[in-house]
Amino acid sequence: MKSKANPKTVRTTLILLLGFYCCIPRPSWGQELQRVSGVVKDAADGSPMAGVRVNVRSSGVETSTNPEGQYVIQATAGDLLVFSYIGYTSQELTVTGDTPIDVFLQAGLEALDEVVVVGYGTQKRATVTGAVSSITSENLSRTSATTTADALVGKIQGITTRATNSYEGDSRPGSPAVLQIRNMGEPLFIIDGVPQTSGQFNNLNVNDIENISILKDASASVYGFRAANGVVLVTTKRGQNQAPQINLNAYYGWQNLTRFPFETPANAYLFHLARAESQQNRGLPVSITAEELEKWRLGTEPGYQSYNQYDYVVNNPKAPQYNANLSVSGGSEKTSYYISVGHVGQEFVMKGHDFSRTNIQSNIQTTLAKGLVVGTQLSYRIENRDNVAIPGRRDR
Repeated sequence: MKSKANPKTVRTTLILLLGFYCCIPRPSWGQELQRVSGVVKDAADGSPMAGVRVNVRSSGVETSTNPEGQYVIQATAGDLLVFSYIGYTSQELTVTGDTPIDVFLQAGLEALDEVVVVGYGTQKRATVTGAVSSITSENLSRTSATTTADALVGKIQGITTRATNSYEGDSRPGSPAVLQIRNMGEPLFIIDGVPQTSGQFNNLNVNDIENISILKDASASVYGFRAANGVVLVTTKRGQNQAPQINLNAYYGWQNLTRFPFETPANAYLFHLARAESQQNRGLPVSITAEELEKWRLGTEPGYQSYNQYDYVVNNPKAPQYNANLSVSGGSEKTSYYISVGHVGQEFVMKGHDFSRTNIQSNIQTTLAKGLVVGTQLSYRIENRDNVAIPGRRDR
């Protein structure tokens, strides 16, 4: 017994087969598949990257790089290769027939907030079990502070900053705030892996800092007993595998008193009056007559006029504060560099308390061979302080 196929069923089957055929990835007519290969490396240090996804956009064919960063894929001339990796900016390159095609991936800016510096390297924030806080250069540079501790005020949790009455922590220009982690005392400061003093930390150029991490508890134990009060880890900026970039930024502002007792300032008349009343209350002879006291009150006769201490002591009308920073960074596959010059100037509302500082920072490193990287770091600082009423402290 023969059965006749349903015309509708045959038509539906043909449509499905045609659609399936059209969806099969294949090279364009007249073009042949070719073997495309290359190496994917980290643009920061030139190290090979494993597990990078390599995708042919037109056909959907994809592969991944091996532990040496190498990949092999089939594509045709004109196809677009997409290289992507978590935490890095994706790159798209067109196949031109020339092989190999090597790629250098840049770390994505969106991933910076997810990475924190710890005592033994860097980790993703989600994997850190200890109490660690961090802040990046983008947030640090948005300040007019002259010292690093002042730049952290109100920007990171778990730390306290205060000005003390000592010379190193008073309110004079250039004097830093005292930084403590959870009020436990002075922490250990580590700058690019080297223990430093709080003075070295506070006199860094804020524009040269890439990241600051605050280790508050067990995460600081790798540094031993010195880290009993916590650790402040500072990483300065490095060059990247990119064309030279020049950055220039500057700030200028003024400081002034918000309140001052202009209506009843201290003067010579009040001084003589207070001394006369004190002598009279103690039963001592009064050293000034009533006629002389009246002359001091009127202040019209020569020799009986008060001196304007406000104009002598206070800057009028305002005390300027400014900073400027110029940096050059860049590099190639093997060598990277970062060089910067910064200057900070600050006057006080009281005359004779000026402060200025110039910082020069240079970070250069080069790869001599696989696994062998040589670098040099230069930090130079010169500062001037005019501190009135502190013997031996002028132009320190």
